Amino acid sequence: MVFHSDSNTKLVQGTEKCPPLEKTTNVLAWDKHDNTALAIIWVCTFEEFLYLVEEETSGSACYVKLKARFETTTFACCVKLCKTLAHSQY
Repeated sequence: MVFHSDSNTKLVQGTEKCPPLEKTTNVLAWDKHDNTALAIIWVCTFEEFLYLVEEETSGSACYVKLKARFETTTFACCVKLCKTLAHSQY
């Protein structure tokens, strides 16, 4: 939901790519959203997992790395992730 508030959902999911450099205004807006996404991901990631993304300078790249590491298809893991995220909000 945090990504929705700043219109970063498409960016972190990889469906919104950085525009061509010729369109400077669009690139600057994309960079702003990417930097915001990076900050959100960094703040919301548990300290023990920050090593996975500590060298990333892009929010979309961080999301891709974390998704690859934690994405799973088992129901038990989904429930555990939901519980973890719910508790991290407080």
